[in-house]
Amino acid sequence: SGHSLRGLVARRYASTHPYEVAGIVLWDPDSEAVQAGVKHMKAYDTWKATLTGGRLSLTNDQLAQYPELERLDYDRSFAQLRAGAPLHPMPLVLLSSDHSIQKALELLIAAGKLPPGIPANFGTISDKAWKEGQDHDSQLVPNIKHITKTHSGHNIQIEQPRLVIDAIREVVEAVRNSGGSEDSGKLLDIGGGRKMYMKCRGAGSPTVVLVAGLKASADDWSVADKSASAVFPEVSKFTRVCAYDRAGTPVGEKPSRGESVPQPTTAEDTV
Repeated sequence: SGHSLRGLVARRYASTHPYEVAGIVLWDPDSEAVQAGVKHMKAYDTWKATLTGGRLSLTNDQLAQYPELERLDYDRSFAQLRAGAPLHPMPLVLLSSDHSIQKALELLIAAGKLPPGIPANFGTISDKAWKEGQDHDSQLVPNIKHITKTHSGHNIQIEQPRLVIDAIREVVEAVRNSGGSEDSGKLLDIGGGRKMYMKCRGAGSPTVVLVAGLKASADDWSVADKSASAVFPEVSKFTRVCAYDRAGTPVGEKPSRGESVPQPTTAEDTV
């Protein structure tokens, strides 16, 4: 789950570790489309200034007294999000605020919680950019559930906690009830500039990793005599299961789906 700017973290993690994420709940998340919107309206510097290092309630003087306060490098974070792989299909619920940012900013400006010189129409600009961001995120995966009538401002988890609780429950139940009928097979970045083919199915914990014998691919776990059920689909019925191709593993008469390494290898190389 991810809220506001930490929606970027949730999406980045799911993109970087696709086999570790089975579903997501996002509530009023920021996105690269918001950044693009405020940049297009020439208000990006103002937008960053209103965040005061990530906390609206802190002044620069207060921030100087607590330099270790968590902050986010917005430019790099948005660039990382754009460079990442798209999310794989999964249950995803998106909750969006339906309150006006313009009205909220007017209150913050009156309370002296924002830097001076904020344009009078900045809230209207933010409303438009935020709407573009929510519309963008509503297309992250197929069949996403987008709830727009939240009767809430930005902090939905505080103003309407039941919506967040119900959304989390819905995603968890969708993952549990999916039955793992489809394999999510793809090349996985394992570091060091190498990629390995892995496929996973099912839901639950712990995850079972199947390691086949010499010259056997991940697909071998889906094969069985006619009178028996194959290991991979059967295990997926009660927990999450993954199988992978080692470097140089043939798939039938075809070469390995992963990247090659010098042969022969040792047990330590494989680990």
